[in-house]
Amino acid sequence: MFEYNESLEQARQRNIHDALMEDIGTGDWTAKLVPSKSVKAQLIVRQEAVLCGVDWFEGTLKKLDPNAKVSSNYIEGDLMKPDTKVCDIEADSQALLSAERTCINFLQTLSWTASMWMPLPVPALIPKVAPFLIPARLFQGYVRPRNTQCVLAVVKTNAWLCGTAS
Repeated sequence: MFEYNESLEQARQRNIHDALMEDIGTGDWTAKLVPSKSVKAQLIVRQEAVLCGVDWFEGTLKKLDPNAKVSSNYIEGDLMKPDTKVCDIEADSQALLSAERTCINFLQTLSWTASMWMPLPVPALIPKVAPFLIPARLFQGYVRPRNTQCVLAVVKTNAWLCGTAS
């Protein structure tokens, strides 16, 4: 068990740190083979999905390149159409090469989770989710509130999706 309850920001930073340590450890040897320079990239979504995990995506990239810039075409909670650009990225080539797999893993996992909940009408959701964890104002036919931060948390063996309206 944890010694204290961490904030969402603390948990996000821990998630990012742990994922980067697992993926690249103390250094990415492959990234060191390319010259360090500013590069541009685009992230394309290949199938319809609800965007979730932007803060993890950007936080991972900025952990390795604090000067990185991400210009998004969607906001958290948007339904992304297939084969459209999610964002433009400008970052250091070595940092981008080191961060890309971890960034995409966060975005894929959280967006997939949010997408799986999107088509569920409220009555189908209730047995799976403790009702007090999701504010009633977020239920408007479907669980896909716009401008919503999606967070996956595991409580014992149950997963629940928590929305915090902005």
